Amino acid sequence: MSQNTNLTCHNVGSYYSSPEFLANTVHIVTAISNPTHILGLYIILTKTPNSMKSVKWYFLNSHIWVIIYDNFLGVLVIPFVLIPTWSGYTLGLLRHIGFSDLTMNALILWVCTNTLLSNLAIFENRFHIVCNYSWMHKWTPWRNYWLAAHFSYAALVFVPFWFLIPDQVEAVKNVFKKISCIPDSVRSEPIFVVTEDFTYQLISLVSFLIIGTSEFVVFIICLVRNILQQLRSKKISKKTYDLQIKFFTALMIQTMVPTVLLLLPLNFTWMAILNNYYDQASTNFVLLFETLHGFCATVVMILIHHPYRQAFLNMFFKCLMKIEEERPRSVISVGPTLIINDKV
Repeated sequence: MSQNTNLTCHNVGSYYSSPEFLANTVHIVTAISNPTHILGLYIILTKTPNSMKSVKWYFLNSHIWVIIYDNFLGVLVIPFVLIPTWSGYTLGLLRHIGFSDLTMNALILWVCTNTLLSNLAIFENRFHIVCNYSWMHKWTPWRNYWLAAHFSYAALVFVPFWFLIPDQVEAVKNVFKKISCIPDSVRSEPIFVVTEDFTYQLISLVSFLIIGTSEFVVFIICLVRNILQQLRSKKISKKTYDLQIKFFTALMIQTMVPTVLLLLPLNFTWMAILNNYYDQASTNFVLLFETLHGFCATVVMILIHHPYRQAFLNMFFKCLMKIEEERPRSVISVGPTLIINDKV
């Protein structure tokens, strides 16, 4: 560990802090995740029962954004970020076909926000279908505008990035000055600095998270209250109540587990910036952890919903039976035994 007056450096020069480690590991994760995503896509499209028809296309929308985000992180972009600065370079395919570093940064953040919004849209859909508050007729005409406004914000919020780019020559010098322990192999790469002042980006991110979390909580409260009111007023049976609570709980787990996995790396980034802390190995592991988000989201979705879980198990056991049937049988041939009795 080395120390200077500006910043604390850890794990400098280890293999885990290298771009090779990051690229190799995210490729492995993506190679495992994509077949899982295809399985999830197939199950949503072909195995969603009529009882879940109202959420089928919302699940599909969310799943598609998960796939896009995973492949941006693990194949197309692969950002090698020099935290606590917002700088670095990319290792993915888009780098080799002419995409600018800023465009790749904006795209990956845009896909991330849309992935989070797709989860919020699932709960808005349940709120719209299940709740029967007297004022719901006022909400219905506005719900499409609400969705459009959120997805528009997720795109337009990144437009100012193009006007906040610092002078790259001076900005890169400042990065090297701030993180003096950056290895020479990294210094020789085409490092791009997105910004030196995080004010706009921080305000945008915090506003997005506060608004989204607040709406998420409101939808949950409204759903729980309405279901309980319908049960007390005997508008629904105990069996229907149990089914709705079971499905609601499954939705909570399906959305919360990947959302937490998506947002946890932000805590490391924020703490590293606040404490002026540079640990490239930890940053690489955080990005690796982030690429696992999609795999976990798909596995949770398949296992948490009974129809999807049953469809997966049926497919799994059918494959096992087919393998067993096609396995060549070993044949044991027993030839005749000749016994000769010599009589004396």
